[in-house]
Amino acid sequence: MLLLVGCGGGSHFSPLEDAEPPLAVSARAERAEVGAGSERAVEERRSEGTLEVTAKSAITSYLGRLRAVVTDAEGRVVAGADAEGAEGSGVQGAPDLRLTAPEGDDYTLTVTASTSDPEPTTCRAVVGPLRVVAQAVGAVRILAWDCGGVTGYVPNAAASECFWLAQWLFVGPTRAAVGQDIQVSAAGHDAQGNQARFDWSVPPPSLGRFAEPSAARTSFRCQAPGTEQPLTVAISDAECLAELSQDIACQ
Repeated sequence: MLLLVGCGGGSHFSPLEDAEPPLAVSARAERAEVGAGSERAVEERRSEGTLEVTAKSAITSYLGRLRAVVTDAEGRVVAGADAEGAEGSGVQGAPDLRLTAPEGDDYTLTVTASTSDPEPTTCRAVVGPLRVVAQAVGAVRILAWDCGGVTGYVPNAAASECFWLAQWLFVGPTRAAVGQDIQVSAAGHDAQGNQARFDWSVPPPSLGRFAEPSAARTSFRCQAPGTEQPLTVAISDAECLAELSQDIACQ
């Protein structure tokens, strides 16, 4: 113990008396650690974006539980989500499931599900490459599934001669500021399995422009404000035409 005492009634100093108790130091350190952890969590949320996937209506057989996984270009899993089959959310137009993933590019979304047949079949759909933008929403619409040699399509496609044409559509983010880009991509093929032709458009041309309007994967740059505008891709071959749309907003 170190004790300094001044003579003649002078002041004294004792490190043991003035030092902060060990428990108080520990508590302060824990609070600092918790605070730092909270800040990291907030930063992580700020750097994440959302993918809204519409998929259950994309197959003639009833789908059971959906499972979605997002992987990066190196095959590492960065996000995942499950959703019950049943009747979905019950909200008209609501996505079947949502995933939160770190901001990034060249992601692949893989969705699997099982049919409700007496002998269930596992179906699979692969969408990508996709881009996730922080604090923004990207929309994925799946129209075709690979079910082990049998492909399922939208229920009303049986009345269409072009049921095999469109496979999936991605638009993200669905809202962007004027001067920013929206990434868009789609997949489709003709009856022989060859890639179909693509033609991207928006109803008011003044809203913006596509980098490559005839590419399967391209970008749309907002040039004027507009809300709830349908961004459309026409997928075609020599005989058939299918059109897919997703509402976007330029702010």
